[in-house]
Amino acid sequence: MCAYNEAPRIANILSVVINHPLIDEVIVVDDGSTDTTAEQILIHAKIDVITHGTNKGKSYAIATGITHALNDLVMLLDADLIGLTKEDITGLAEPVLAGNADVAMSLRKNSFRLHKFL
Repeated sequence: MCAYNEAPRIANILSVVINHPLIDEVIVVDDGSTDTTAEQILIHAKIDVITHGTNKGKSYAIATGITHALNDLVMLLDADLIGLTKEDITGLAEPVLAGNADVAMSLRKNSFRLHKFL
């Protein structure tokens, strides 16, 4: 998970993923945040935190997190998701873990119709 100035939002998503039974490891890349994002992350002991001293952008932060992952399967989540539930995480992970899909994607309710079609 990449985070840049997500202090007001990141605690919600972390509370869902930290103790989820299908998640073995949680990596958060603090991409040079200038607010209290780092403090919000450090409240949780089960997180591997990587800090960029300056903002390097989302793609760079994602690459940093993937490089540090210990597992073969990776789930990318945004730090500002609203309304994320354990059931959402399970629904995203189960098709891949069961071998029924190589990739699973979740779309926001307000996604473009083309994305929903694909």
